[in-house]
Amino acid sequence: MPHSRVLAFIDAGRQTKVRRPSSVEMAMMKAGYLLQAGRDSLRPVIYLTTDFAAFDGIRRRDVLRPKPTDILIGHFINASLFENRKFTDLICDWEIKEIAVIGGSIDGVVLRTLVDEICDQSKWVIVRDAVWTDRNETAAASSVKIVIDSILERRASHITSKEFVDRLTVDAKA
Repeated sequence: MPHSRVLAFIDAGRQTKVRRPSSVEMAMMKAGYLLQAGRDSLRPVIYLTTDFAAFDGIRRRDVLRPKPTDILIGHFINASLFENRKFTDLICDWEIKEIAVIGGSIDGVVLRTLVDEICDQSKWVIVRDAVWTDRNETAAASSVKIVIDSILERRASHITSKEFVDRLTVDAKA
């Protein structure tokens, strides 16, 4: 099997009046556990920003264009990213069929429905709930690694996407 890269979208979050880490700090913390997960899975991790202004640049840079063998992971806090046409055009254009969504508050069923509608059911979504808790990077990295390893296992064993999503959902709740 060709070598798989891990492509990680990092949503830096929003600043509020309440004291919380800045967007840059949040992005760095999320990058930390995603990078650790990639190291644990022995896969290179490439970070793509969720900054809307950067999407056109990503589209033009072929080096960052995902290949079918790549693993695409996103850390999304809500559905608003999928309402942005630049982003949805990108994910629909890519040949990759899997989008692993780590953490965030959006319901998995809602997200799957959104992606199905946007991409004419050409892709399916893995959701692993709430790995981002109290900045516990070790636990988060472990949870992301499970997703990466599970994707590679699914590809190697040729089980159906539905069987895989069902199994991963059960594992996440365990």
